[in-house]
Amino acid sequence: MSWNFQKSTALLWLGLGLLAGLMVAGLWPSVPLHAVASDKIDTFSMATGAVDSEYEAVYFLDHLTGDLHAYVIGRMASGFGVIQHCYRNVLQDFKADGEKTPKFLMVTGLCDLNRSGGRGGNMPSRSILYIADVASGQAGAYALPFNTTQHNTGRYVETPLALICGFPIRKVLATPKKAKASDAF
Repeated sequence: MSWNFQKSTALLWLGLGLLAGLMVAGLWPSVPLHAVASDKIDTFSMATGAVDSEYEAVYFLDHLTGDLHAYVIGRMASGFGVIQHCYRNVLQDFKADGEKTPKFLMVTGLCDLNRSGGRGGNMPSRSILYIADVASGQAGAYALPFNTTQHNTGRYVETPLALICGFPIRKVLATPKKAKASDAF
């Protein structure tokens, strides 16, 4: 066989392979990827979660104070900046024993809540923030109220984070009280 015949056959197969690959890629359904992140250091947690199809929120939880902050970044007239800030103190949501220090875990997940529009056009975010306190044995699910129309205006908004529900994650035994000398037999 001549070298030109081998070269042209290889180029033909390469072209057919590329054509077949492009056809398969064009017919293959495209699935959007969703990535979230969470991290914790000592007494501080951070997580991200989808708010809408184009935006996400970043959540910060201070374990010492129970302060939970959420920020949504968006387009403003001067560029990008914080468009929405949400706040809630989560200590009031957990029935913790006053003597126990809370031990929080925090992650986000997707949840298809009713997005038909609520008060003032606010809808719950596409992601739910889950916070668990292993000291109290309680957990809570939180949603960020989001208004696409208001967000697109680029005006700064402050709203409270909404507690969707609370639930137990384990049964916690009560802390035994210290015995007094007079309680002895």
